[in-house]
Amino acid sequence: MHIVAYSRVKLDYSSGKYNPYKSGESGVVLVESVEVSSKAMGMTERSEKKSESIRDRDLDNIVAVIAWMLEREGYNTRRHYVIEGAAGIKHVVDILAEKEPLPRAHVRIAIWVHKGKLTVDSIEAYIARKTLLPVDKVVVIVLGDIEPDAYSLARSFDIDVLNFSKDLAMLKEMRRRGVFRELFVQPMVEEQEAVKILRSKVKPGFFRRRVCRPEGYAAVYIPLVVIELEMPIRRYGEEEITLEEVALAFDGVAGYVLVASNGSIDIEESMGSFSDISEECIEVLRYLAKHGTISISELATITGVSEVKLKTILDMLAAKSLVDIFGDLVELRYSLLESSSNPLNMIKSRGAEVKLGLPESEGVVIPLKANVARLTELVEALQGKIVNTNIVYYPLYALSCRENEHQIRIVAIDGLTGEESGLVKLLSMREILNLITAHLKKL
Repeated sequence: MHIVAYSRVKLDYSSGKYNPYKSGESGVVLVESVEVSSKAMGMTERSEKKSESIRDRDLDNIVAVIAWMLEREGYNTRRHYVIEGAAGIKHVVDILAEKEPLPRAHVRIAIWVHKGKLTVDSIEAYIARKTLLPVDKVVVIVLGDIEPDAYSLARSFDIDVLNFSKDLAMLKEMRRRGVFRELFVQPMVEEQEAVKILRSKVKPGFFRRRVCRPEGYAAVYIPLVVIELEMPIRRYGEEEITLEEVALAFDGVAGYVLVASNGSIDIEESMGSFSDISEECIEVLRYLAKHGTISISELATITGVSEVKLKTILDMLAAKSLVDIFGDLVELRYSLLESSSNPLNMIKSRGAEVKLGLPESEGVVIPLKANVARLTELVEALQGKIVNTNIVYYPLYALSCRENEHQIRIVAIDGLTGEESGLVKLLSMREILNLITAHLKKL
């Protein structure tokens, strides 16, 4: 592996300062591109390609989870981002996180995931990067062991070192999310064809005036959360419980369940968001999954929740098609599994291409906003065993048009079918709308 090494520069550990410049010649950087062994960077080599690919995939999962957690804190993140430092030397940062907490106060954090043991030699390399890159903070997340001297050295140079399994809640998040994969779907409708379709949606007709004035369009990728699981289910009128392979799918913006609609997908708003389901509801579902049909009074005794409050919780669960209430009796309901539509099946049936990772085109990628951990808790409360948790970036084409001076309308079509998409309701949310309008292409 080739990295930039600083072989003729001495670190002053006591002062916590690093000078990459030649004495008496400020501005001349002493850097050499040399061969450095994996051992020097604390990495162990794998001889088998299969082991290497598994490790790389796990690393991508970890990076994705870290980025997701940062985005929930208001950071904009870029993964595997190439950043240019002093003397034009480029480095790949696992995650670049940026935020503007105050006007004109911009914060940049460079994050690397260190795959092996963190040694003093490793920290010296990170110190060099910190000095030469235009970032405010460097964070190293270590998957292996950490040498005490390496940790002390990092602290003296203001580098945060975190142990993945001990310091962070990420491990818990990853377990909750199951096997985390990010996929994106290639559009089947060409961009120019999409523009024609979008124009026709707002074009004045024989019996109508122009709907609104088009301002621009954008290819948009919206996140969908697809949780594939094995679920023990007792069907109505049957005594035996069967283990079935099913999927629950939600939009990744608001957390509504996804349903089939005219050969495509839509959101079911009537059941509300599952992303913000309360912890009390989750706890009641856990008891119901264990006990099956049970009286409300008995459930109140088991849970320690008053019957009045419990009835309110059960009403919320019934509105989401998770329970049925018959007088004083309540039982778990599985209709959610039947109404939820797995978009991966529809995508496969249409012959669309699905790839690993984030979208490669210049489209607007809508950030994942739904609380995936809570969705996973919901599945586990129903005694589901998670097989895969997929974040699927689904393609739409969106047209922004102005209805009046103060109001903008979004028209969207499905990137696979060219038909109007019900997911447009998510694009009309203020935060998403602002993101799209900031990246419009001219018609």
